[in-house]
Amino acid sequence: VREILDKNGLTECESHLNEWNYVRGWEGDDWIYSLHQMKNHKGAAFIAATMLMSQSEPLDMLMYYDARSPGGMNGMFDSDIVTVILKGYYPFYMFNKLYAEKNQVEATVSDADDVWACAASGDGGAVMMTYYNDDDGAPAKKDVKVTFKNVKSEHGVRLEYYIHGKDNDCELIREEIFTAEEFSAYITMPLHSTYLLKIVKI
Repeated sequence: VREILDKNGLTECESHLNEWNYVRGWEGDDWIYSLHQMKNHKGAAFIAATMLMSQSEPLDMLMYYDARSPGGMNGMFDSDIVTVILKGYYPFYMFNKLYAEKNQVEATVSDADDVWACAASGDGGAVMMTYYNDDDGAPAKKDVKVTFKNVKSEHGVRLEYYIHGKDNDCELIREEIFTAEEFSAYITMPLHSTYLLKIVKI
């Protein structure tokens, strides 16, 4: 879209993706399947993948459809009791933690076309990543190596691992201490899971 706008002299025109959600199909069994997935961990992984992918694209605004309650396409809040949060809420919560670090830094994913990542630095730093594949028959787990570079802290850092997925709601599951400026973390990611790796200076 950006390329088409610029080619036609509309270089100051913004581009918005203003209605997006998980949809496999609009009719019959595909539509029923879609409505169910929007509210579970697969829909949440789709939300995370969309946000992480879009962060580095020439896109001005990205609006999830939708957070109204009641609403059939609301994967964030329960349709009957709006104070009950669903799986789709947590990718927004996790992305906000990333956003709070203020400065986006390079995040490169190699040898995995179904893992998306975004990283930021600030008071400490954070990486958010998700393993999403629309094929429910995709491998149930994926081994991922995350390498951090230029991490500076006089007394080292604590790396906190938060997972969101089928059996977890953005829960702290692991902590490690690192003292080098470059180090790697090894994670086995379940299909349709999202991780937030948070660097805390010691």
